[in-house]
Amino acid sequence: MRGRPVRRIRRALVVLAFLAVAGSAPGQPTHPVVHHLAVTGNLSVPAAQLQPLLSTRATSQLSWLPWVDKHHLDPDRLRADLLRLRAFYRDHGFFEVKVDTVLDRSRPGRVEVTYIVTEGPPTLVGRVDVIGSEVPERLHRSLGSIPGRRLSREDLEGDRLLLLEAARDSGYAFATVSAQSRIDQAIHKADVTYRIDIGPRYRFAAPRIEGNEGVTARTIERGLTFRPGQSFSSRKLRQSRRQLYLSGAFRSVVLNVPDSLVSDDDVSVVVRVSERSPRTIQIGAGYDTESQFQGLLAWKHRSAFGGGQQFTVSARGSAIENQASLSLRQPYVMGSRNWLSLRTFVTREERQEFRQIELGGNILFERNIRTRTTFFFDTSAGLIDFKADSAFTEFALGFRNDRRDDFLDPSNGLLVNLTLKEKGLLFGSDREFIELAGEGRFYRSLPGRLVLATKVLGGALFDLSEEGEIPNIERYFGGGLSSVRGWGFEELGPRDASGAVVGGKSRLEGSVELRARLGRYFGLVGFVDAGNVDSEFEAFNLGSLRWAIGSGLRYLSPVGPIRLDFARRLSEDLFASRHQFHLSLGQAF
Repeated sequence: MRGRPVRRIRRALVVLAFLAVAGSAPGQPTHPVVHHLAVTGNLSVPAAQLQPLLSTRATSQLSWLPWVDKHHLDPDRLRADLLRLRAFYRDHGFFEVKVDTVLDRSRPGRVEVTYIVTEGPPTLVGRVDVIGSEVPERLHRSLGSIPGRRLSREDLEGDRLLLLEAARDSGYAFATVSAQSRIDQAIHKADVTYRIDIGPRYRFAAPRIEGNEGVTARTIERGLTFRPGQSFSSRKLRQSRRQLYLSGAFRSVVLNVPDSLVSDDDVSVVVRVSERSPRTIQIGAGYDTESQFQGLLAWKHRSAFGGGQQFTVSARGSAIENQASLSLRQPYVMGSRNWLSLRTFVTREERQEFRQIELGGNILFERNIRTRTTFFFDTSAGLIDFKADSAFTEFALGFRNDRRDDFLDPSNGLLVNLTLKEKGLLFGSDREFIELAGEGRFYRSLPGRLVLATKVLGGALFDLSEEGEIPNIERYFGGGLSSVRGWGFEELGPRDASGAVVGGKSRLEGSVELRARLGRYFGLVGFVDAGNVDSEFEAFNLGSLRWAIGSGLRYLSPVGPIRLDFARRLSEDLFASRHQFHLSLGQAF
């Protein structure tokens, strides 16, 4: 009797196994792999602008790799692609557009997909009227819909938002703007009308603060860029939201103007915040071919005293530099755009030819001139190797304009850094100098998932001492994974009689990279680097530049690109290797 349940279980397992095998048998037809994909007939719109609309994808030539997916033909996606292409063309003034597909199945298991576009005549803008408010001439010139230009839904919406923003920035808090187009299909012309209902003009009243716990309401009010009695401006609302985010104390910030808080000529803004965790611990580790293994340990207390401050204790180390520091950052000092940071630190630096321990502190004042533009003044003082006669002071002025679309892997935008620094001994003038340095980076997306990245940086040290030289640790060195990659770390520069690199007073570097995406997780890079470091100021002589070329592989990880670069030195150097390998996290620049 006991054997019957066992036999039943065995039979059930056999049936389940049979069903599993039958379900996985290759009886169902599979869709072919998309081998090639093309768009033809698109005379007015480049293919690079149409490709992102398509959910059908061509299979990469690297699909033989196990981590590169193959893309199969999906009829539902194909139909959706046709609808998206038609809608795109109609939104851009082609109301008689026709889109079809041709599938080439001549090769077994593969298909070549071609989208055939017949655009038809475009509809052009005829007359443009703005009704309901006097619009400045400069605003008229900024409109995208102008007579003779192709009608576009994107231009209509952009113009509507532009007019709405101008009205609300002028105090009309509840202005509305509508856009209409009257299309004559017979002559392919469209008259455009924007209607503005400005309503009454308002001023800011006292704001209402909600959701704050550790951060005082007074601190949040100091972070706002508007004050009671000022004319209402939606731009100031956006600026206020950004300034509150920059404090680092809030997870979310929402500014609303509810109808219930509107009086005859005043509006009260409701500022609703959600605070971040007051205390966090950060632990990090990494590796690159210069600093070797790196580590970071930091403890941060947000709004330590109720005023949005950030108090941080941190320690980090690598084969080149080890540092421990205490810092306090106070937002909204004498204005919503001002920041004050106090910091004390001890740093141990070790290079090929020298090492030192620096004990010091600094006071940093930052001013946000615009959304992405910052001016700063930094003053610091310290001791070198704990010797009283090595006490120094440093003053620096700086300017930074950062318009990149991404910090670790930008594809568009620019970055400009300018710095003027004076440093010398606290007592005496035998080691005093001025540094003038600048850097510019530019990024531009290109068709075919390409990015062109360029960088230029330079600097000069001017010795003001009566006698003596600029210390080695303050001089310029070139070469390395973020410099001229045909040389190893700090191997490019003037050398002494023994061949040791001693650094220089001037530096000029430039790089050009072409970055290509391969699938979802990988990328390739080709680059040209040039630069020079000179003991005087010959680094700015373009004829003296040292050159290197190379290529690299990128793995696009969730924390940023992991890069492996191979560089070949083109210029002669008896002391440097012809080839260099570099491994690091993040792009070269």
